[in-house]
This record gives sequence, structure tokens and C-alpha cells, in this order.
Amino acid sequence: MGRTIKMAESPMEGHPDKLADLIADALLDEFIRKDPYSRVSLEILLISGMTLVAGHVSTESYVDIPGIVRKTIKEVGYSRPEHGFDADSSAVLTSIEEQSPDIVLGISSEGAGDTATVVGYACTDTENYMPLPISLAHRLSQKVSDLRKSGKAPFLRPDGKVLITAVYEDDKALFVKDVIVFCQHDPEIALEKLRDFIVEEA
Repeated sequence: MGRTIKMAESPMEGHPDKLADLIADALLDEFIRKDPYSRVSLEILLISGMTLVAGHVSTESYVDIPGIVRKTIKEVGYSRPEHGFDADSSAVLTSIEEQSPDIVLGISSEGAGDTATVVGYACTDTENYMPLPISLAHRLSQKVSDLRKSGKAPFLRPDGKVLITAVYEDDKALFVKDVIVFCQHDPEIALEKLRDFIVEEA
């Protein structure tokens, strides 16, 4: 099979993709907590100064959507206006309709409704049975987030991403070729200082 390259990325919790997932998860948890038979299909759109929650919901409960959105944004660390996005001043818009009767019928009759199939695999690259690049990317991404939340890196902001590239031969990881860490940060910190901090601490 020869040598191949495998890459993986892990967004930090303040990255728009990850934050949208966290908001969607928090909303789903609250709908299910209040009404276990809720049917929830929501999309989250984030842009500077605004969060849009849109989709279809069938439930017997009331959920404070703006409150949960703001709480999640604040927990991630967007609590200062200078970040360009913060929990208290950002608008939260909703556009939610009742779920289509056709979808409800499909799900109620034990059909798949509008769900998707996700395919994954386990491997022996790591102790957690994940491929080496994604395992390392998740660990490094979490470490940078932990450093920010601990107060040890007050110059870091919530958004960021880690990219890992590994070289494989005959489907076995040989070595890590590249490690790239993107970090949103205060403009005052010099790139060299930021780079040294990440290399030494993460």
C-alpha cells in the first residue's frame, strides 16, 4: 500500500462550528428533559452579533431558547464585547415551525424519518481506538481550551482549531508530520510569544 498521509482537525469550543453544535446539544437536552417525546430538528447559524436558531420542533413543552443560547455562549467564554461576539449583547433570533406531519408519520411508524447514517471505525493507532491524527487533535484542542479557562492564558480567546497531519505506511502511523494550532487571541500579544506559549504549555 505504501505511504499515505492522514489529516484531522479539531475545532475548539469557541469555533463557530463547534459552538453551533454545543448550542444545538443544549437545546435538544432541554427539550427532551421537559418532554421526552419531543421531536427536534434545529440548525444554528452564528455571525458577529447574532445567533439564529431555525428548524422544526414538535413538543408539549416550553423551552427558553434565547436563555439557553446565551448561557451556552457564556460558558464557552464569549463574555466580553471586545471579542466581537458575546452572550449578553448578541441578538438571538428564532424561526421555528412545527415538524412536518409526513416526517412525524415516518418516525412514528418506526421509519427513519429524515435522519442520516454516519459511518466511522475503530483502529489500534491509539488506546482510545481513534486514528492518531484525530486523537492528537482532540487532545491538543482540549489542552489549549483548558489553559484559557484556567486563567493561565488570558490573552487567548475561545475560537481556535488544531490540525494534525500524520504519515502512515501500510496503514500504520509512522510519525506526525505537521501540527498547526490556530488560536484567536488578543491583538497585543506577539506571534512569537504566543507560539512559544503553545509549544511549552500545550
